[in-house]
Amino acid sequence: MNPERIIFKVKQYAKSILFKSICLSIGLFSMFVANAASTPNTTNYYSIGNWSPSYLTKQAFSGMICLESCQLSLDATGKVKVTPGMILKQPHGPEANYTTVVVGKNTDTISCQSIGQRIKVQVTENATNNACWTFVMVEDKLPPSVMCRDTTLLCTGMLSDLDSIAGLVVIGDNCTPYEYLKISHIDQIVQKDCSNDTFSTVTRKWTVLDPWGRAGYCTQKINLLRPAKADIVFPSDTTIYCPVTSTSPADLGQPTIGGLALGKFCGWIVDHKDLEYNKCGITKKILRTWSLFDCCALSDTTVMQYIIISDTARPTIVCRAADTVSTSFGQCESFFHVRPVDSAADACHPTNLLTTLVQVDHGFLTVPGADILLPVGTHILTYEVSDPCGNKSSCNTSVTVKDRQPPTLLCIDSMQLVVPDDNLTISAANFSSIQPYDNCGLLNVLIRRETTRCGNPTDVTSYKNEVSICCADINHTFNLVFLATDIYGNQDSCKVRIMVGDKTAPRLDCAQDDTLLCTSARPVWHNPKVGLLDNCVDSVKIKIDTLLNSINLCGIGQIRRRIIATDLANNKDTCFQQITIFATDTLTADDIVLPHDTIKIVGCSLDSLLPGKTSYVPPVVDIDPNGCNKIFITYVDTFRSTAGTSRCRITKRTWRVGDSCFSLTPVRVFSQIIIQDTTAFAPLVGTIAGQVLNYIQQPIEAVQVEGQNQQAEMIFHQMTDRNGTFQENQGLNITSVHLEKKESNVLNGISTLDLLQIQRHISGTSRFESVLQEYAADIDKNGDINIFDLILLRKIILGLTEGETHLPWVFTTPAVLNTMQAGREVPNAYSWPDNKDQKLEFVGFRMGDVNHDAIVKASINLESRNYTADDLLINNSKEGMTVSMNATRSINGLQLSLVSLDGWTGASIASDALRDLKYSIIGHELRISWVTTQPITIADHTALFTIKGSHPKTVKQGSLISQWYGADDLSHPIQIKAVQEIEASSSVVVFPNPVRDYLNIKLEAASNDPVRWRLVNQMGSTVRVGSGHMKPGEEIKVQTDRLGIGIYYLEVLYGKNTMTRHIISKVE
Repeated sequence: MNPERIIFKVKQYAKSILFKSICLSIGLFSMFVANAASTPNTTNYYSIGNWSPSYLTKQAFSGMICLESCQLSLDATGKVKVTPGMILKQPHGPEANYTTVVVGKNTDTISCQSIGQRIKVQVTENATNNACWTFVMVEDKLPPSVMCRDTTLLCTGMLSDLDSIAGLVVIGDNCTPYEYLKISHIDQIVQKDCSNDTFSTVTRKWTVLDPWGRAGYCTQKINLLRPAKADIVFPSDTTIYCPVTSTSPADLGQPTIGGLALGKFCGWIVDHKDLEYNKCGITKKILRTWSLFDCCALSDTTVMQYIIISDTARPTIVCRAADTVSTSFGQCESFFHVRPVDSAADACHPTNLLTTLVQVDHGFLTVPGADILLPVGTHILTYEVSDPCGNKSSCNTSVTVKDRQPPTLLCIDSMQLVVPDDNLTISAANFSSIQPYDNCGLLNVLIRRETTRCGNPTDVTSYKNEVSICCADINHTFNLVFLATDIYGNQDSCKVRIMVGDKTAPRLDCAQDDTLLCTSARPVWHNPKVGLLDNCVDSVKIKIDTLLNSINLCGIGQIRRRIIATDLANNKDTCFQQITIFATDTLTADDIVLPHDTIKIVGCSLDSLLPGKTSYVPPVVDIDPNGCNKIFITYVDTFRSTAGTSRCRITKRTWRVGDSCFSLTPVRVFSQIIIQDTTAFAPLVGTIAGQVLNYIQQPIEAVQVEGQNQQAEMIFHQMTDRNGTFQENQGLNITSVHLEKKESNVLNGISTLDLLQIQRHISGTSRFESVLQEYAADIDKNGDINIFDLILLRKIILGLTEGETHLPWVFTTPAVLNTMQAGREVPNAYSWPDNKDQKLEFVGFRMGDVNHDAIVKASINLESRNYTADDLLINNSKEGMTVSMNATRSINGLQLSLVSLDGWTGASIASDALRDLKYSIIGHELRISWVTTQPITIADHTALFTIKGSHPKTVKQGSLISQWYGADDLSHPIQIKAVQEIEASSSVVVFPNPVRDYLNIKLEAASNDPVRWRLVNQMGSTVRVGSGHMKPGEEIKVQTDRLGIGIYYLEVLYGKNTMTRHIISKVE
């Protein structure tokens, strides 16, 4: 039979049942079978009787059951070996048939580390590998072990000394280290009388506790023998040396027995007294008296001990590192504060008892903390430190005094120099107001110029004893840099703004007045430069003003000239010369005769009214014609009513006779009656023609010319053509002409450049050269050019006048031009003789346009957006929009127009570079205008100004032309080049501008259309033309080396776009 399983059959069901018997022990078992078909609440059992296995192969094995739990205690070694018998319930087989193991530790032994833990232990049957397990609680029930022995010892000073005697007590524990045991003892002392050798008996009970409260005990008996006086050893005399300074008996000795201090506990009373004698510092000599009292013998013993504290060690010092100091302010020496050594220590004395002396350069002595005067140079400081006992140490260091103070060189802000002759050299000695000073001594003072106009580059590149000034410096300023150097190489520099002037006025050799007849030969004007004297004669400008020119068409009248010689410093000399031309004969009324005052004509033809058709003769002038007279004979016909008569017409002819060399008013007027028989009328035959030019001889287009007769009736009206001319072929009796030009562009010819030139005129920097400029600059027409004209013109440029101020066109004749005066009204209307044929000439200009750049061609539509290589950079940031230029420029003024679709609400402008900058905000347009009399240099990407309080996303140029102005008085257009989120509106870039040899046209916007362009001068004539296809970013190069100096207009057409650019040519 298989001992591990039992198979049996139930006959009723003819089925076998397998029953595993691996867990059964050896023995007899009863088996019952329940009827599974019974009712749910009853069970039928069938006994199959007792049986015993017919085949057993492992009858030596039995079953096993582990205890539910158990406790194990550690032995004296701190361990316990777990055996199967400790774990299994009885009965069980031999323990050798089982293996015990602590789960997780692969051992059957438990040690101190498991105290208080619940350990899992497993028992395995070796034959079957059947196993059971239980939990074991580990305990330590053994108390600490204490072993002590009795002893007899010689009595010393303290009972506690017994604790240090080895071998008197031995303490241990199976699991607890010594340091975690709590050890204590209780002493019971029984003192003997003086007749007993044993002084006292100590019964000491030891108690040792482990951390779990288990206690071990031991009782010890100690006999203390009474010491004899002969056993006492007294301390000997001694000398100690610093740094040892303790005089405690524990350090220097006391009465002892067996090397241990003697105390009251042993029947002796020990005491001592010290008598001290001070030596040096803290050293001293001590007389120590020991006194011992025997409590049994009641006797006293005295012993003397000498103690000496001595100091033989030198102080230990460390000098400071070498030092370098500067001379005191204004002195060539240094007030040096002597500092202590870096460190000082003494073995015996504190540092406050140490004495330090300092010897300077092996000479005089001083102490730390003192202030001494050291000249420039290197000095040796020897430090000697002594303690109170005379021990000394020394060390050396050095102090170098350097002169680091630069010379004192104070420059005034500016100074004016006068040029006495053609060339002059100046040195620092010429400037008495600049006095250099140095604390130790000055070597020299040199100078150099920052810029030069005198042709000597070394004046700029090198400091020298002297530099040059010359006539080219007059009216200019330059920085003169002074460099002072002292004897030790220290330097200081300063700048003086030198304004070079000239107080020597030029001297003219004036010509005499002259008088002559009109038939005489005209005089030759005296050349003003002949005989001219000046220290800078080559730079003197001669201006000739015609103060009076009453010479009429016949050459009669007066000419008065003013010759002004002006040097570079605006010093002047003036000459006046007058030439008077007299007529040889003058027309009078007696010289004029009208032969007939009434004429009758047969026939009604209007041709009969013509003087050549009648039988009469016109008025007769009894004077010979010559170049000094211009006799005019004119008439005006008026018609009277012929009602009630047979006459067809009665004409009153009024004859006007005079000499236009003197006046347009007739000398004599005759009335003549012409009687006709008809009312027919025929037109007169004659022409009227003229031309209107500006000051620089450019035709003015679209000027309205009106002619009136004597009755103030407008009988002629015409607009000038592109050549500035007007003409009428029908004969008209025009006695006056009125001119007018309507200007739709308020800024035509008006810019900040006009402001700049007017400001120069007011300040005297550069006066106007013509009366016309003075008249145009008088904006308020009060006869004076002043700051109010500047303010009014700037308001117009900035758009702040709201249409209240109109700058009209003014027209005059060449004869009247030089007699105009600022503030006097020019009526734009002029009277003329009523001759049949007239050739009229007029000069036109616009008020405020002092530089004569107004557009005079109606066919030229100049766009306000002008682009050149001079970019205006706009950088938008949180702080504001910073506006700068892309190139370094020397500028006298500028004007800008920026349009933002977002508006400029809350915007303000701040500028450090442009003082007195003016601006206005009109709707979406921001206008800026700024001028200065002296040019300033703006470096590239230097902020011109900052627009704060507004952050528009898109900015483009507005109606005011954006341009800057240099010393050449030329306008230089500016192109907006936006940065970051600002968008530029340009699509055509033209550069360079001003132009010389080539002009480049660059298309930035995408376009597939052909590009056409033409270059037009101010007369409206095309001087260059071209066309072609070009991709964005490509350039067209136009040759311009033969254009000539002037202003041109470039028209670029692509698709439906037309761009016009303002071009300045400097080609000579």
